[in-house]
Amino acid sequence: MGLSGVEPLTSRLSGGRSNQLSYRPLFYMRGHEKPKLRRDCSPPAIMADELTYEQEFARGIELFNAKEFFDCHDVWEELWHDERGEARRFLQGMIQAAVGCYHLSNGNTTGAISQYTKSLEKLSEYPADYHSLDLGKFREHLAHCLAGALTMRDQGANYEVAGDYFPTIKVIEGRA
Repeated sequence: MGLSGVEPLTSRLSGGRSNQLSYRPLFYMRGHEKPKLRRDCSPPAIMADELTYEQEFARGIELFNAKEFFDCHDVWEELWHDERGEARRFLQGMIQAAVGCYHLSNGNTTGAISQYTKSLEKLSEYPADYHSLDLGKFREHLAHCLAGALTMRDQGANYEVAGDYFPTIKVIEGRA
């Protein structure tokens, strides 16, 4: 016997018997989105308390500039999942930049090279001042990080990378 509006998830055991595992909603009421999970497993925020796209993107910039690359990735990935327009590919490039920096900061040069390469490919499609950012300077700094990761790989060396080696994202004044 199930709950109203939900269907049991089942798995088949040997002999064709089913084992009830949990419930998942079949639908969501019109005007309500599927609740988003939070890292700390706290309940979703009330809709009025949620940040706008611009606020969340700015939060990602703050995290990136604080060298909190993993958390930055999480913030921007949330935006990316919801984005269906022109900004989707841009967000993917920014996420890949954060992941590249995360990898390099942890000595994973192969992962850093892969992510920096993908990021630069995507971000090269946008003008130097896209999204009120100094994207041109940011791409230059990412290319510098990529070159450093390639050198480390070619030398077979792992160095501890200083925090000031990583790029920062600059907002173009008067445009935000």
